[in-house]
Amino acid sequence: MRTEYLEYLLEVARTRSISAAAKKLFIGQTTLSAIINSVENELNVKIFQRTHRGVKLTEHGERVIAIAEDMVEKNRQLLNLSADITPVRRNIPLVAYPSACSVLALYLSARLRQAKDEPTLSMLECASNKVVSSVANGMANIGVGASGHAEFFNNQYTAHNNGFAFEPIYNDRFCLCVSGRSRLAEKDCVDVSALGEEHLAVTEHHPSSSSTSVGCVLRYARCFSVFNNMGVVKRAVLAENMAAVLPRLSFFNDDRVASGALRLIDLTGFETGLTNFILVNQKVGLNACEKQLTEFIREFYQELEQREKAGCLAGNSILPNPSGGVQ
Repeated sequence: MRTEYLEYLLEVARTRSISAAAKKLFIGQTTLSAIINSVENELNVKIFQRTHRGVKLTEHGERVIAIAEDMVEKNRQLLNLSADITPVRRNIPLVAYPSACSVLALYLSARLRQAKDEPTLSMLECASNKVVSSVANGMANIGVGASGHAEFFNNQYTAHNNGFAFEPIYNDRFCLCVSGRSRLAEKDCVDVSALGEEHLAVTEHHPSSSSTSVGCVLRYARCFSVFNNMGVVKRAVLAENMAAVLPRLSFFNDDRVASGALRLIDLTGFETGLTNFILVNQKVGLNACEKQLTEFIREFYQELEQREKAGCLAGNSILPNPSGGVQ
Protein backbone atom coordinates (compact mmCIF):
# COMPACT_ATOMS: atom_id res chain seq x y z
CA MET A 1 0.00 0.00 0.00
CA ARG A 2 1.36 3.41 -0.94
CA THR A 3 1.97 5.88 1.90
CA GLU A 4 0.12 8.70 0.17
CA TYR A 5 -3.01 6.52 0.15
CA LEU A 6 -2.98 6.70 3.95
CA GLU A 7 -2.81 10.50 3.73
CA TYR A 8 -5.79 10.41 1.36
CA LEU A 9 -7.74 8.36 3.93
CA LEU A 10 -6.88 10.88 6.65
CA GLU A 11 -8.12 13.77 4.51
CA VAL A 12 -11.42 12.01 3.79
CA ALA A 13 -11.81 11.30 7.51
CA ARG A 14 -11.13 14.97 8.34
CA THR A 15 -13.53 16.41 5.77
CA ARG A 16 -16.12 13.61 6.01
CA SER A 17 -16.59 14.08 2.29
CA ILE A 18 -14.91 12.36 -0.67
CA SER A 19 -15.61 15.30 -2.99
CA ALA A 20 -14.25 17.89 -0.52
CA ALA A 21 -11.15 15.77 0.15
CA ALA A 22 -10.55 15.33 -3.59
CA LYS A 23 -10.56 19.12 -4.09
CA LYS A 24 -8.07 19.65 -1.28
CA LEU A 25 -5.85 16.84 -2.57
CA PHE A 26 -6.09 18.12 -6.18
CA ILE A 27 -7.19 14.74 -7.53
CA GLY A 28 -10.41 13.58 -9.17
CA GLN A 29 -13.30 12.39 -7.03
CA THR A 30 -13.59 9.20 -9.08
CA THR A 31 -9.87 8.53 -8.60
CA LEU A 32 -10.12 9.05 -4.85
CA SER A 33 -13.16 6.75 -4.60
CA ALA A 34 -11.24 4.05 -6.49
CA ILE A 35 -8.26 4.40 -4.13
CA ILE A 36 -10.52 4.05 -1.08
CA ASN A 37 -12.12 0.92 -2.56
CA SER A 38 -8.70 -0.60 -3.31
CA VAL A 39 -7.48 0.03 0.25
CA GLU A 40 -10.70 -1.41 1.71
CA ASN A 41 -10.31 -4.49 -0.50
CA GLU A 42 -6.65 -4.87 0.42
CA LEU A 43 -7.38 -4.66 4.14
CA ASN A 44 -10.66 -6.58 3.80
CA VAL A 45 -12.48 -4.04 6.00
CA LYS A 46 -15.02 -1.31 5.36
CA ILE A 47 -13.45 2.01 6.37
CA PHE A 48 -16.14 4.50 5.36
CA GLN A 49 -19.91 4.29 5.32
CA ARG A 50 -21.53 6.45 2.63
CA THR A 51 -24.44 8.63 3.79
CA HIS A 52 -26.55 11.36 2.17
CA ARG A 53 -24.43 13.91 4.09
CA GLY A 54 -21.07 12.49 3.03
CA VAL A 55 -19.15 9.67 4.69
CA LYS A 56 -18.56 8.54 8.25
CA LEU A 57 -16.08 6.13 9.76
CA THR A 58 -17.11 2.57 10.57
CA GLU A 59 -15.91 0.95 13.77
CA HIS A 60 -13.10 -0.73 11.82
CA GLY A 61 -12.50 2.54 10.01
CA GLU A 62 -11.76 4.37 13.26
CA ARG A 63 -9.05 1.81 14.03
CA VAL A 64 -7.63 2.10 10.51
CA ILE A 65 -7.47 5.90 10.72
CA ALA A 66 -5.78 5.80 14.14
CA ILE A 67 -3.10 3.45 12.76
CA ALA A 68 -2.79 5.49 9.54
CA GLU A 69 -2.18 8.70 11.50
CA ASP A 70 0.63 6.99 13.41
CA MET A 71 2.16 5.52 10.24
CA VAL A 72 2.08 8.84 8.37
CA GLU A 73 3.71 10.64 11.30
CA LYS A 74 6.39 7.93 11.63
CA ASN A 75 7.06 8.16 7.90
CA ARG A 76 7.44 11.94 8.19
CA GLN A 77 9.91 11.50 11.04
CA LEU A 78 11.94 9.03 8.99
CA LEU A 79 12.14 11.41 6.05
CA ASN A 80 13.32 14.19 8.36
CA LEU A 81 16.14 12.13 9.91
CA SER A 82 18.61 13.31 7.32
CA ALA A 83 19.36 16.99 6.81
CA ASP A 84 20.06 16.19 3.15
CA ILE A 85 16.43 15.25 2.57
CA THR A 86 13.87 17.99 2.14
CA PRO A 87 11.27 17.75 4.95
CA VAL A 88 7.73 16.77 4.05
CA ARG A 89 5.68 19.93 4.19
CA ARG A 90 1.99 20.35 4.77
CA ASN A 91 -0.02 22.39 2.31
CA ILE A 92 -2.46 24.80 3.99
CA PRO A 93 -5.12 26.27 1.69
CA LEU A 94 -6.65 29.58 2.79
CA VAL A 95 -9.65 31.16 1.05
CA ALA A 96 -9.72 34.96 1.28
CA TYR A 97 -11.32 37.95 -0.43
CA PRO A 98 -8.96 40.15 -2.51
CA SER A 99 -8.06 42.83 0.08
CA ALA A 100 -7.22 40.21 2.69
CA CYS A 101 -5.14 38.29 0.14
CA SER A 102 -3.13 41.39 -0.69
CA VAL A 103 -2.15 42.18 2.91
CA LEU A 104 -2.09 38.72 4.51
CA ALA A 105 -0.02 36.82 1.95
CA LEU A 106 3.46 38.05 2.87
CA TYR A 107 2.69 38.36 6.58
CA LEU A 108 1.43 34.78 6.89
CA SER A 109 4.22 33.40 4.71
CA ALA A 110 6.80 35.03 6.97
CA ARG A 111 5.14 33.68 10.11
CA LEU A 112 4.87 30.16 8.69
CA ARG A 113 8.56 30.16 7.73
CA GLN A 114 9.26 30.27 11.44
CA ALA A 115 7.09 27.21 12.05
CA LYS A 116 8.65 23.83 12.81
CA ASP A 117 7.76 22.07 9.54
CA GLU A 118 7.59 25.24 7.41
CA PRO A 119 4.22 24.38 5.83
CA THR A 120 3.26 25.66 2.38
CA LEU A 121 0.56 28.35 2.26
CA SER A 122 -1.85 28.32 -0.70
CA MET A 123 -3.82 31.57 -0.90
CA LEU A 124 -7.05 31.10 -2.87
CA GLU A 125 -8.64 34.42 -3.83
CA CYS A 126 -12.40 34.62 -4.30
CA ALA A 127 -15.16 37.21 -4.15
CA SER A 128 -16.15 38.23 -0.62
CA ASN A 129 -19.64 36.81 -1.07
CA LYS A 130 -18.24 33.39 -2.03
CA VAL A 131 -15.89 32.79 0.92
CA VAL A 132 -18.48 30.85 2.94
CA SER A 133 -19.53 28.68 -0.02
CA SER A 134 -15.87 28.03 -0.92
CA VAL A 135 -15.19 26.64 2.55
CA ALA A 136 -18.44 24.65 2.39
CA ASN A 137 -17.30 23.17 -0.95
CA GLY A 138 -14.05 21.95 0.60
CA MET A 139 -11.60 24.38 -1.01
CA ALA A 140 -10.13 25.13 2.44
CA ASN A 141 -10.92 24.71 6.12
CA ILE A 142 -10.20 28.39 6.86
CA GLY A 143 -11.56 31.49 5.16
CA VAL A 144 -11.19 35.24 5.60
CA GLY A 145 -14.18 37.18 4.31
CA ALA A 146 -15.82 40.57 4.52
CA SER A 147 -19.47 41.57 4.56
CA GLY A 148 -21.42 44.78 4.34
CA HIS A 149 -24.34 45.21 6.74
CA ALA A 150 -26.86 43.75 4.28
CA GLU A 151 -24.87 40.56 3.68
CA PHE A 152 -23.41 40.06 7.15
CA PHE A 153 -26.26 38.18 8.80
CA ASN A 154 -26.81 36.02 5.72
CA ASN A 155 -23.14 34.95 5.79
CA GLN A 156 -23.31 34.38 9.53
CA TYR A 157 -26.47 32.27 9.21
CA THR A 158 -25.03 30.20 6.35
CA ALA A 159 -21.82 29.62 8.28
CA HIS A 160 -23.61 28.48 11.43
CA ASN A 161 -25.97 26.34 9.36
CA ASN A 162 -22.92 24.49 7.99
CA GLY A 163 -21.41 24.06 11.44
CA PHE A 164 -18.64 26.61 10.85
CA ALA A 165 -17.17 28.98 13.43
CA PHE A 166 -17.90 32.56 12.33
CA GLU A 167 -15.79 35.22 14.06
CA PRO A 168 -16.08 38.98 13.25
CA ILE A 169 -12.57 40.32 13.63
CA TYR A 170 -12.11 43.78 12.07
CA ASN A 171 -14.23 46.76 11.00
CA ASP A 172 -13.26 48.35 7.70
CA ARG A 173 -14.94 50.63 5.15
CA PHE A 174 -14.87 51.31 1.44
CA CYS A 175 -13.11 54.40 0.14
CA LEU A 176 -12.47 56.08 -3.19
CA CYS A 177 -8.91 55.85 -4.49
CA VAL A 178 -7.73 58.40 -7.06
CA SER A 179 -4.36 59.63 -8.25
CA GLY A 180 -2.83 62.78 -6.80
CA ARG A 181 -3.58 64.63 -10.05
CA SER A 182 -7.29 63.71 -10.15
CA ARG A 183 -9.93 66.44 -10.06
CA LEU A 184 -11.20 64.81 -6.86
CA ALA A 185 -7.80 64.57 -5.15
CA GLU A 186 -8.33 67.56 -2.87
CA LYS A 187 -11.73 66.47 -1.60
CA ASP A 188 -12.19 64.85 1.79
CA CYS A 189 -15.49 63.20 0.96
CA VAL A 190 -17.30 62.33 -2.28
CA ASP A 191 -20.83 61.06 -2.84
CA VAL A 192 -21.08 57.99 -5.02
CA SER A 193 -23.44 59.85 -7.38
CA ALA A 194 -20.53 62.15 -8.34
CA LEU A 195 -18.59 59.30 -9.97
CA GLY A 196 -20.43 59.52 -13.29
CA GLU A 197 -17.49 61.27 -14.95
CA GLU A 198 -14.91 58.84 -13.62
CA HIS A 199 -13.50 55.79 -15.38
CA LEU A 200 -13.56 53.11 -12.67
CA ALA A 201 -10.98 50.34 -12.34
CA VAL A 202 -12.43 47.22 -10.72
CA THR A 203 -11.27 43.66 -10.12
CA GLU A 204 -13.01 40.59 -11.50
CA HIS A 205 -14.25 39.92 -7.95
CA HIS A 206 -15.98 43.32 -7.68
CA PRO A 207 -19.68 42.87 -6.77
CA SER A 208 -22.21 43.20 -9.59
CA SER A 209 -24.40 46.27 -9.97
CA SER A 210 -27.30 44.36 -8.42
CA SER A 211 -25.44 44.11 -5.10
CA THR A 212 -27.06 45.93 -2.19
CA SER A 213 -23.74 47.42 -1.06
CA VAL A 214 -20.69 48.54 -3.06
CA GLY A 215 -22.04 47.09 -6.31
CA CYS A 216 -24.33 50.12 -6.59
CA VAL A 217 -21.23 52.15 -7.57
CA LEU A 218 -21.38 50.57 -11.01
CA ARG A 219 -24.84 52.03 -11.56
CA TYR A 220 -23.38 55.54 -11.40
CA ALA A 221 -20.18 55.01 -13.37
CA ARG A 222 -20.52 55.45 -17.12
CA CYS A 223 -17.37 53.51 -17.87
CA PHE A 224 -15.28 50.94 -16.06
CA SER A 225 -12.54 48.42 -16.81
CA VAL A 226 -12.17 45.02 -15.17
CA PHE A 227 -8.66 43.89 -14.21
CA ASN A 228 -7.44 40.55 -12.91
CA ASN A 229 -6.01 41.72 -9.58
CA MET A 230 -5.79 44.63 -7.18
CA GLY A 231 -2.19 45.49 -8.06
CA VAL A 232 -3.20 46.23 -11.67
CA VAL A 233 -6.16 48.29 -10.42
CA LYS A 234 -3.82 50.52 -8.41
CA ARG A 235 -1.46 50.92 -11.37
CA ALA A 236 -4.42 51.88 -13.57
CA VAL A 237 -5.38 54.59 -11.07
CA LEU A 238 -1.83 55.96 -11.12
CA ALA A 239 -0.99 55.63 -14.82
CA GLU A 240 -4.38 56.22 -16.44
CA ASN A 241 -5.96 58.55 -13.87
CA MET A 242 -8.78 56.09 -13.22
CA ALA A 243 -10.65 55.76 -9.91
CA ALA A 244 -11.25 52.71 -7.74
CA VAL A 245 -13.61 51.87 -4.88
CA LEU A 246 -11.84 49.48 -2.52
CA PRO A 247 -11.69 48.62 1.19
CA ARG A 248 -9.17 50.71 3.11
CA LEU A 249 -7.47 47.48 4.11
CA SER A 250 -6.21 47.26 0.51
CA PHE A 251 -3.89 50.22 1.11
CA PHE A 252 -2.21 49.33 4.39
CA ASN A 253 1.55 49.66 4.00
CA ASP A 254 1.20 51.24 0.55
CA ASP A 255 3.90 53.91 0.27
CA ARG A 256 2.07 55.54 -2.64
CA VAL A 257 -0.64 56.68 -0.25
CA ALA A 258 1.91 58.06 2.21
CA SER A 259 3.66 59.94 -0.63
CA GLY A 260 0.40 61.40 -1.98
CA ALA A 261 0.64 59.63 -5.34
CA LEU A 262 -2.61 57.89 -4.36
CA ARG A 263 -5.36 59.65 -2.43
CA LEU A 264 -7.96 57.87 -0.30
CA ILE A 265 -11.28 59.72 0.00
CA ASP A 266 -14.31 58.90 2.16
CA LEU A 267 -17.47 57.95 0.28
CA THR A 268 -21.16 58.55 0.96
CA GLY A 269 -24.31 57.40 -0.81
CA PHE A 270 -24.16 53.71 0.09
CA GLU A 271 -23.37 51.51 3.07
CA THR A 272 -19.56 51.69 3.18
CA GLY A 273 -19.05 49.68 6.39
CA LEU A 274 -17.36 46.31 5.97
CA THR A 275 -16.89 43.64 8.65
CA ASN A 276 -13.97 41.25 8.20
CA PHE A 277 -14.46 37.76 9.62
CA ILE A 278 -12.63 34.46 10.06
CA LEU A 279 -14.47 31.32 9.03
CA VAL A 280 -13.36 27.91 10.32
CA ASN A 281 -14.73 24.51 9.37
CA GLN A 282 -14.95 22.98 12.84
CA LYS A 283 -16.52 19.74 11.60
CA VAL A 284 -13.32 18.38 10.05
CA GLY A 285 -10.98 19.15 12.93
CA LEU A 286 -8.06 21.43 12.08
CA ASN A 287 -4.54 20.03 12.02
CA ALA A 288 -1.79 21.74 14.05
CA CYS A 289 -0.63 23.89 11.11
CA GLU A 290 -4.15 25.11 10.37
CA LYS A 291 -4.70 26.01 14.03
CA GLN A 292 -1.45 27.95 14.00
CA LEU A 293 -2.45 29.77 10.80
CA THR A 294 -5.77 30.80 12.37
CA GLU A 295 -3.91 32.32 15.33
CA PHE A 296 -1.58 34.21 12.97
CA ILE A 297 -4.60 35.71 11.19
CA ARG A 298 -6.10 36.83 14.51
CA GLU A 299 -2.79 38.37 15.55
CA PHE A 300 -2.57 40.29 12.27
CA TYR A 301 -5.95 41.92 12.73
CA GLN A 302 -5.37 42.55 16.43
CA GLU A 303 -2.19 44.42 15.61
CA LEU A 304 -4.02 46.47 12.97
CA GLU A 305 -6.56 47.53 15.60
CA GLN A 306 -3.80 48.40 18.06
CA ARG A 307 -2.13 50.52 15.42
CA GLU A 308 -5.34 52.38 14.64
CA LYS A 309 -6.02 53.01 18.32
CA ALA A 310 -2.56 54.52 18.51
CA GLY A 311 -3.60 56.98 15.79
CA CYS A 312 -1.71 55.45 12.87
CA LEU A 313 -3.19 56.04 9.42
CA ALA A 314 -3.74 53.63 6.54
CA GLY A 315 -1.02 53.72 3.94
CA ASN A 316 2.04 54.50 6.04
CA SER A 317 4.90 52.09 6.67
CA ILE A 318 3.47 50.66 9.88
CA LEU A 319 2.16 47.12 9.56
CA PRO A 320 2.02 44.08 11.79
CA ASN A 321 5.52 42.64 12.06
CA PRO A 322 5.80 38.94 11.16
CA SER A 323 8.19 38.46 14.08
CA GLY A 324 5.59 39.87 16.48
CA GLY A 325 4.70 43.45 17.44
CA VAL A 326 4.20 46.50 15.26
CA GLN A 327 7.00 47.84 13.10
